[in-house]
Amino acid sequence: CGWCLYCVARHAIVEELAGLGATVHTCACNDAELCSCLKKWKDGEESFQVTGSVCDVSSRADRQRLGDTVSSLFNGKLNILVSVFPLYSILLQECKILEIH
Repeated sequence: CGWCLYCVARHAIVEELAGLGATVHTCACNDAELCSCLKKWKDGEESFQVTGSVCDVSSRADRQRLGDTVSSLFNGKLNILVSVFPLYSILLQECKILEIH
C-alpha cells in the first residue's frame, strides 16, 4: 500500500539507516511495492545501498526464505534487525543461521 503506518515506518527506518551508510535489506508484501521502493532508493540523490525481498510475514515459508536471503547477503551476520512488525522473534527462532551482533 505504501501509506499505512507499517510502510511509512519501514521507509523511514530504511532511509535513516541507509543515510548513515548501512547496507540495508528490507521486505514488502508485494513485488510492485518493493520494486517501486528499491528504484526510488537506488535512483535517488542519495543512491542508497538497499536490497529487498517479497515476504508475507504470516507465511512460515516466506519468513524462512527471508532469513536465508539475509543470511546469504550478509554472510550469516546481521548487525541490526529492525521490525515494525513483531517478526524478529519468529526469524530468530526459525532461522538460527543468523548470527546477531
